Amino acid sequence: MLNANSPIPLYYQLKSYLQDQILQGLLKPGERIPTEKELGERFKISRTTVRQAIGDLINEGLLVRVHGKGTFVAQPRIQQHLGLLTSFTQDMEAHHRTPSSQVLQFEVLPAPPPVARALQIKIGTAVIMLKRVRLADGQPLALEIAYLPEEPFRPLLDLDMSQRSLYATLKAHFGVEPQRALQQMEAVACPAEEARFLQVNKGSPILHIFRTTFDQSGRPFEFVESYYRSDRFFFTIEIWSR
Repeated sequence: MLNANSPIPLYYQLKSYLQDQILQGLLKPGERIPTEKELGERFKISRTTVRQAIGDLINEGLLVRVHGKGTFVAQPRIQQHLGLLTSFTQDMEAHHRTPSSQVLQFEVLPAPPPVARALQIKIGTAVIMLKRVRLADGQPLALEIAYLPEEPFRPLLDLDMSQRSLYATLKAHFGVEPQRALQQMEAVACPAEEARFLQVNKGSPILHIFRTTFDQSGRPFEFVESYYRSDRFFFTIEIWSR
């Protein structure tokens, strides 16, 4: 029970209790927690106090509220290190998840200006565009749109990329390996189309990422625009002083 005589606010006591239940595995990912009314009656506190505790846990990514259904324990977020150049497949396998993809578009088209600049080619030059929803254990986590020069990568169009890692395929078929990348990241409100593919609400916070990847010869071979679910990912980077 909560201690009304403690100097620690009641909402924080409830928050700590629920947090411990989640971290100890007593409340499992995907499990619905009691309603605000139920928690209020159980701990003899107001619904406003309950709402504040739950709101904090939602903001911290431990709980997620589903409209019309209730509040659930969130799936554990996936940690990615910004200092490591890895593929989505490698990241998921490192976290013991099963990666897969839903291919939405896979075709040749003229390079728009941002893609041409990144790949250091002329605007309108033919490029391959591969647009995929990236999934882990069947759940959509990211939407990626990758652009590569048509030459020498045109044979990619004959392959099924729904179960393949792009980087592993490029290495196996073309001897191309990613050596470094320039990446930009911003938090945005999720557009309607992307929200539909990622199964989130339109306007939900999402990570919008642009990356230009260079091969072992220092040449740019890939430009990627990605949308990552911010409720399923967090990014870390190690920083050194001068």
